[in-house]
Amino acid sequence: MKQRNATKVNGVDISPETIHLARLTEDSERNDIEYIVCDCATLSGLGEFDIVTAVYLLNYTESRDRLLAMLKVICRHLIVGGSFVAYTVNANTLSMNAGNFAKYGVEVISDQPAECGHNCEALFVTTPPTNFNYFKWSRETHDGRYSRLGSRRFHGSPRRSLQKIWPTMLKNIGIISIRTA
Repeated sequence: MKQRNATKVNGVDISPETIHLARLTEDSERNDIEYIVCDCATLSGLGEFDIVTAVYLLNYTESRDRLLAMLKVICRHLIVGGSFVAYTVNANTLSMNAGNFAKYGVEVISDQPAECGHNCEALFVTTPPTNFNYFKWSRETHDGRYSRLGSRRFHGSPRRSLQKIWPTMLKNIGIISIRTA
């Protein structure tokens, strides 16, 4: 974003370690990005932005109410007419049946049906491997949360050039884009 002439860019994550790593990159690249450790469901005081992005954030919410709380915070940080773009797990895929993602750095261990989606366990293929859990919300759950915001939901699709490089992974990415009124 900063390289595309954004005047203000903030990076927010609940993980102090993730923010630490981002700050190390910032120290070497000097992009004038401010990094903040905070829970996105309670974030306040950053001001309004033209664009808010969420990369693999929504799939870590553990309840529909928490998903809605995050989305409300995101919308409060958007200017009128601003855009919210999220990359998240495609509700219909990224499962044991959809292929192994180890070559992309993720191995799905379990995918259990649950109310409004699936509870999943996976591991980052690192040394040592790192376990993590995520949730695949059903499309109906996403639609229900977005409708409560008074925003319209749109689906996008990955760029064709990437489909040749990462075909399995791209089948499993859900792209959500909302423009506020």
